[in-house]
Amino acid sequence: MQPLPLPCQPHSAIICGQTGCGKTQFVLDELLHPDHGYYRDTFEVVFILCPTWKRNHTYLERLWLWRGPHASRFLFIDPRETARLAAGSFQCRRRHAHAISNRRYGGVKGTHKKRHVVRVGIQWASREAVAWVLVQKYNAVCKDLREQTKWVALFHCKDRFSFVDVLDENDVVLCELRTSLRTRLAECKHAKFLLKTDQPAAYIIC
Repeated sequence: MQPLPLPCQPHSAIICGQTGCGKTQFVLDELLHPDHGYYRDTFEVVFILCPTWKRNHTYLERLWLWRGPHASRFLFIDPRETARLAAGSFQCRRRHAHAISNRRYGGVKGTHKKRHVVRVGIQWASREAVAWVLVQKYNAVCKDLREQTKWVALFHCKDRFSFVDVLDENDVVLCELRTSLRTRLAECKHAKFLLKTDQPAAYIIC
């Protein structure tokens, strides 16, 4: 991962891109990996909210999540289990907790559980904890959480609006550079646009 100073203090972030673009790999391998991840020594505990984690090969293939000295820090939660999710919200009050919400809601009926996950994310980001949300569309995240984000990782998106919405809401990139950035994301598999919205604002594409 190319150097870009990301915040370690309590914050929220959004990782956005289509299925298969490398969102989860980026979070696990470049940010949370216990040997070389950017945040490798930052969090005491990491809650991963994902309804498909039991059959998700991206998680299952990374053995350090399941065994070894670091495995106890990673706790997986199905967001459909609202009682356990509420308990996780309480536990996150401990310092240096971290939550990842991978919003794949194929098996969730209605929207109240989705709102609950986002509400928990907002609470975590305000309690000396960190909340990251992985989505396919940027505007799938509620505006309250988008306004709190300190950085965004944008991969190629299938919809027409996510790229524009990210750059419009976070006015860091000059208009004349946007077309070349969008082309790079579309042409290079797993390429990502990493935007730090907190001052001093900065961005890279890698």
